[in-house]
Amino acid sequence: MRPRANPARRLELFPGHDDTPFGVTRINTNLMSIRGLHGMAQATRQVHTSMERLATGQKINRASDDPAGMSAADNLKVQERTIQTRLDAIAEESHRLGAREGALGVLGDLLSGLDSLVLQAANRAALSDEELDALQVEADATLDAIAFITDTATFRGERVLAGHGLHQIGHASRSRFDENGEVETINYALGDLRAGGLLNLKSGNLQTLQEVASSALSGVRSTSAAIGSRMNSLESEQNQLLVELEGVTGARSLIVDTDYAKETAALVRARVLEQAGIHVVKIAQEHNAQVAAKLLEMVTP
Repeated sequence: MRPRANPARRLELFPGHDDTPFGVTRINTNLMSIRGLHGMAQATRQVHTSMERLATGQKINRASDDPAGMSAADNLKVQERTIQTRLDAIAEESHRLGAREGALGVLGDLLSGLDSLVLQAANRAALSDEELDALQVEADATLDAIAFITDTATFRGERVLAGHGLHQIGHASRSRFDENGEVETINYALGDLRAGGLLNLKSGNLQTLQEVASSALSGVRSTSAAIGSRMNSLESEQNQLLVELEGVTGARSLIVDTDYAKETAALVRARVLEQAGIHVVKIAQEHNAQVAAKLLEMVTP
């Protein structure tokens, strides 16, 4: 005859009773294991996120990481590129002006020497024809050097002394009556100082000679001064843009760059939580097996 099960023991198996053995009321759903798996999954995601940030150096690697932050970073990046483009343009212009300033310095030295020759030739009464001829030869050589530098001085293929040719600088004007008794204006330039020219050192009008030479030298010096002023202006603008670029770059860095100390700490924490989740799931599974075995033992007659 088969023995009957103890009613008291059967009562212990009904869920919801306070006297349920081992504090277990659910068998089909293992909440401890589910919670452990959930916590482990969250920790694993944090591990992957931290490792990605440490590897790329950026805490925003996709829009889902921080939509607002990525939008702000993109706007700052546009500002950064705009500032950098302007800085590149300033550097290019500064180099071009520097090349032009250097060429003007050489031109100014040549014109200064030519002006000295004109002053010497002004004392024609004390000079012989041979001495005047020697001065004219020296003046012609200086004019040839001026023509050479104005034609050959370039920066990236651009002539930096365009507009400073022998017939473009050192202007002077004189009025006279022509054969018909009408007033005509004669315009002189630096090229007229050559031998055989209207303002050669031997027979040209001394006052006009000096005016042309002085005008050429004064014009070059004025141009050099304007270039120097422009370069100072560019330098001030460059310094201002560099300060602005530093601020924009710093703001963008705060948004997108990884804080390695903070992210390393987050990685360690996530690793610990991940391992803890694994142990919780393992303990829950072992506990479930023990409870199931105990229940089977209780219902076995």
